[in-house]
Order: sequence, then C-alpha cells, then structure tokens
Amino acid sequence: MSKLRLILGIASLVTAGALVVLNLTLPPSSLYYDIGYGNMPWIPPVVFGIVGIVLLATAGIGRQAKPLRRSRPGPSWSRLPRRPP
Repeated sequence: MSKLRLILGIASLVTAGALVVLNLTLPPSSLYYDIGYGNMPWIPPVVFGIVGIVLLATAGIGRQAKPLRRSRPGPSWSRLPRRPP
C-alpha cells in the first residue's frame, strides 16, 4: 500500500470537506473562485473530492502483497490407512 497516496487522498478529501463547509457557511462574496464565467465556488471541492477518491482507490495498487508462507501440509485424513473393522 502506498502511504503517500493514502495520506494525500485523505488530505484532499479533508480539504474538499473544509471547502464545502466554507461554501455553505460564508456569504457568496467572501469566497470567490473565478473560472471565466463568473463565481463558481463549487469547482474546487469537486476537484479535490475526485482527486482524493482516485488517490484512495489507487493507494493499494502497485506493490503486490507478499504471499503467505505455507507450512508443510499435514497428513490428510483421507490418506490415512483405514483400521480393519
């Protein structure tokens, strides 16, 4: 598991959550994000949220887990000789 992607994913989701709370609590004139069409304060939380989800989803991809070492198999009950009746 990539710890860097995990930490950055959590940080970007926290940032997105903080921006959503700021968008909902502050007046529209105090939080301004201009893309060219006007004030769009919902774009940064959406971008941070998508990036955070992608980073968290890919945090486990990359390195394969080491295979578990198997101990020697014990005797199987089906292979043991049967007792005479």
